[in-house]
Amino acid sequence: MRRLLYFPFVRGCSSVVRAPACHAGGRGFKSRHPRQRTISAAVAQLVEQRIENPWVTGSSPVCGTILFLLLGSSASAQTAIAAQSRDVIVLSFSSEGQLSGRFRVSESGSIHVPGLGTVNVITRNSNQIQTTVLTAMRERLGKIDNVTILITADKHSGISVGGSVAKPTILRRATGVTVADLAATVPLLEFADAAKTQITDVRGWGASAKYSVQPGDRITIPVKVSLGSLNVVGGVLRSGAINLRDGMTLNEAISGVGGVSSKGDSKRVFILRDITLGPFDLAKDGSVPVRSGDTIRVDLKASVPLVTVTGLVKEPKNLEWTDQLTLFRAIEEVKGLLDKRVTIRVYSVVNRTKKRLQFKYADIESGKQKDFALEPGDVVEVSAK
Repeated sequence: MRRLLYFPFVRGCSSVVRAPACHAGGRGFKSRHPRQRTISAAVAQLVEQRIENPWVTGSSPVCGTILFLLLGSSASAQTAIAAQSRDVIVLSFSSEGQLSGRFRVSESGSIHVPGLGTVNVITRNSNQIQTTVLTAMRERLGKIDNVTILITADKHSGISVGGSVAKPTILRRATGVTVADLAATVPLLEFADAAKTQITDVRGWGASAKYSVQPGDRITIPVKVSLGSLNVVGGVLRSGAINLRDGMTLNEAISGVGGVSSKGDSKRVFILRDITLGPFDLAKDGSVPVRSGDTIRVDLKASVPLVTVTGLVKEPKNLEWTDQLTLFRAIEEVKGLLDKRVTIRVYSVVNRTKKRLQFKYADIESGKQKDFALEPGDVVEVSAK
């Protein structure tokens, strides 16, 4: 078999670690140089074979490829990157070289290509941008060409922060700050899960929260995963059901309905499960964890008689009790039901011996269920079942 010579001027990076590219993976033709001895050498060989030394394309980089994949598997999976404002889009045309170049995405989300005009690229990945560019080329020049698209960044690019933030934004002077520090300074929505912040660089690779951000990075703060729901009733601003999130506390649950109202007693908060837990004082016991299916009851101050209407009604709220307040009137005062196919439950959070009532709204329409007076501390709960 003919031996190909190993020329020093094409050795590239692999020769630095004593691993010529012709030994990519330890297969193919032989040379007088030793085989690779380090992981770095194997990766160098694979890179050189692909992009620097075309003389060895007949070699089979089995080992190098496996090592490369093993190294890549330790990082987060690569994701398709969409263009953001201030990114740099690199266009490379095969024949129409005058159209090629580097173009910065404007604040409005477009690039201007001489000869093609304005091309919208915001939130589009490289494949989508390629389609858009070729469409513009066909419409304006009457022909198409092979074009490759690269979304990249330079020192002038921004760092996007989105997800559960008060306002998605592009930062320009945050280079070197860790993601954990950044998430602590950006205004977040109450349901944001900063502990699970997701970081993707401009190449599509993920990173950890200790990573120092660089131009072109994408930072997304996700919503806390819903684990069920619970009800909050009584002396709060908006009685009703809220989604339970991982690690939710008593204070967080009550904050989710606007907090304790001026008529509620923050020192008499109960959690209703199989048994009743409490009373809790929010100032001392606000960190008590809650569970899916809990009903949290904030007792009313002794001088304030209220009736709570919650669930599938148009305006859930607490109603001031009078001796004229009946079930039908209470439903009218919350602007009616969202759906007539509901179940209505009436129970008391004050009189624990009072019998719980449950019936369908259809019972009211048919006349089977008659109107009746409500008492201070009653809860009218409207649900789908």
